[in-house]
Amino acid sequence: MEIKTSTVANKTEYSDALTLAQEAFLTTGTYDSKQYKHVLWNNEGKLNYENIFIATLKQEIVGVIRIIPRTFILDNTKVKGCCISSVCIKESYRGLGISKLLTDYVHTKLKQRGFLLSYLIARKSVDHYYNKFGYYGVSSYEKIIINEVNKNSITDTTLHITPRFKEDLIPIYQESYYQSYEKCLGKTLRPILFWSHLAERLELLNNITFYSIFQNKVCVGYLLTSNQSVLELAFTGASSSESLTKFIVDQTNIKTFELPSSHRVFSEQINHDFSSIKRKCTYGGHMVKILNKEVLAKTLHYSLKQTEDNTLNEVLSSLKIRLNDLNNKSGYRRFNLSYPDQL
Repeated sequence: MEIKTSTVANKTEYSDALTLAQEAFLTTGTYDSKQYKHVLWNNEGKLNYENIFIATLKQEIVGVIRIIPRTFILDNTKVKGCCISSVCIKESYRGLGISKLLTDYVHTKLKQRGFLLSYLIARKSVDHYYNKFGYYGVSSYEKIIINEVNKNSITDTTLHITPRFKEDLIPIYQESYYQSYEKCLGKTLRPILFWSHLAERLELLNNITFYSIFQNKVCVGYLLTSNQSVLELAFTGASSSESLTKFIVDQTNIKTFELPSSHRVFSEQINHDFSSIKRKCTYGGHMVKILNKEVLAKTLHYSLKQTEDNTLNEVLSSLKIRLNDLNNKSGYRRFNLSYPDQL
């Protein structure tokens, strides 16, 4: 059995690869998953054949991996990375080693193209699987839950929200994101096209609500919510974090904030009654692989230790996270992907 690996070469191969991915990730729910996958692949309005990798057998596409280039900002330094997505093998060809063959091929090509790290969101059904490829979960999935708002907190009457994404406000969304997530490990570079494409995706996900935040009738940020949780919050206004969180709870009745503790809002003192929840999982969830540790070390200006390839400790040290961080024994930052970067 001769399996060939390559990127898609034409529109027919692209269409066949997309169909395989749509069928593999078909879901039933409140949105059209096939149409959503089509929009995702048409990333920022472009069909990028070089970002779709396939495994073929006798001209039939039997495996697919899609990558989404992302630029991370680590310690104020831009790092070229990518997301691994739509990993699937045609059902009748599973168990034959095609997934490993295609994944190894993709990693080789990514390194040749200058990517320094890659990440993926692993489904529960493939826990432990990606460890053998050098991926490790290094996120903490932090949640802040407001149990009770401080009744003595000042109510900021200058604030209001509108459930609408507006194209002309993208520069404000962009700047508020950079300011609010400045100290968060996992922050990405988000050009204008990223935001336009995000708006297109959100239109199809009717369980997600995007709010524009205004202060004195001037837009100062945004709020992304779903299923009674705040998924992303960016704000540049003059209100205190305590007043802002009180406003959000009062306006939306949402009390769960899925934000890292290094986020601007929670790096300031808040006098509400709240709980903080963290989780560790090295074998699944949000996982990171270092593709080129030598170049990454030079890029981030740190001394490279001689560690074994594809180990958890290597990934942690490359991202400047300490091993005991995963045991919640220190205050070092975790690598947390915000929701729009997971789409």
